[in-house]
Amino acid sequence: MVLVKKVTFSEYLPWFWSEAASRGLRKIGLVRLCGLPKQRSSDLGDGENGTVNFTAHYFVKFMEALRVSVEYVEKKSGKPLSDAQREELSRTAWFSQNTPLLDKLRKDKKLYKKVVELAKKEQE
Repeated sequence: MVLVKKVTFSEYLPWFWSEAASRGLRKIGLVRLCGLPKQRSSDLGDGENGTVNFTAHYFVKFMEALRVSVEYVEKKSGKPLSDAQREELSRTAWFSQNTPLLDKLRKDKKLYKKVVELAKKEQE
């Protein structure tokens, strides 16, 4: 079994809260703007003591809500993304853009098996 290290974006959460506050938004306001339940603001905490991991999914939602880019977050927070974080953001974006394809793969077992077979051949 391969263990995959979780990629987190928790070090950016305090910056997102601060940026939201500078725009007149409370934590709950930002969370609601993201389309998330208001409970999520306390679940996330300040990035270190939250009960929910601040994942790429939340990172993207917060960026979209504040209408900022990755480059803006890096510059204003003073924290460049790691290669693993960039890869995770790319993967998250790809998944959200290809939901119909992923749903088809999930529901069509024959298609899924064909794709797995092709992937195995590619790796040989």
